[in-house]
Amino acid sequence: SDLITEMPLNVQRFSTPTYRTIGLPGYIEVGSKPSQVDALFFNGEAIQEDTYRLHHSRIRERLNHSYLVKKEYTDCFNSPNPVPRVDTQARGVVANLFPGDNRKLWTLFNGRPRTYSGVVLEVPHHEGATYRDVWNNRDLTPVIENGMAKISLRIDPQHLGCVVQDLSGKGASANVATKSLSDGSDTNPGGL
Repeated sequence: SDLITEMPLNVQRFSTPTYRTIGLPGYIEVGSKPSQVDALFFNGEAIQEDTYRLHHSRIRERLNHSYLVKKEYTDCFNSPNPVPRVDTQARGVVANLFPGDNRKLWTLFNGRPRTYSGVVLEVPHHEGATYRDVWNNRDLTPVIENGMAKISLRIDPQHLGCVVQDLSGKGASANVATKSLSDGSDTNPGGL
């Protein structure tokens, strides 16, 4: 049987969503536990960015990428009604829901020691809805069955995922992963 790495849950973030804690990433990433940066993104928490002095690293890349996603989907991450630990279709994959303006965003974490590839979420489908894997910047075409959208993803072991269901009929934004902050030119886009 697989050993599952559990993602920490910030209960305060979901019980009192109008009050925010600010994460101060400590730059330490060791062992097989989720990094502080991963947990902050997964729980939709704000981060105080002060890592401009860090050299290029996996943590720096994750911080940059999570900022871009949070900035693009601010309405979701600022939701007054976030839902922790929604049901997933995959053992060892956990998800949180952040409903926004005509869209819903799920943060995901694969706690398995292996890559997961397959149906991860089954959510009510709405006519005209579009789906996007915003963590990996690609459109998704879920299987629609009995009014439910079965969303499939590939998530590496102990890595994050993020999916958006856009209900506006305009489609989810495609520009999140095309930007890069690795040059340090914008160390705090939006302060999210």
